[in-house]
Amino acid sequence: MRLRYPERARSFDAWAGDYDKAFMGFELVCGLACIAFVALALATPEVRARRAYSAIALTALAPLALGPLTLQRFDLWATVFCIGGLAA
Repeated sequence: MRLRYPERARSFDAWAGDYDKAFMGFELVCGLACIAFVALALATPEVRARRAYSAIALTALAPLALGPLTLQRFDLWATVFCIGGLAA
């Protein structure tokens, strides 16, 4: 037996790909916000430039340790709130 969808209705398979792309884009924005918040937190006269650049680079490269799972999980959403709170 084959499922039939009403006209103009989309199956789950049709919109699941759109959701995945949107979610990965959202996680990418969260990752970029994390980097911006770290830079904001370290923008003080007491922090040397070399140390600030090292911390920002470490924050930017840390998701490479997880690989492709970084943009498919919900981890960066909570991380943005934590780093944003510390930067404030």
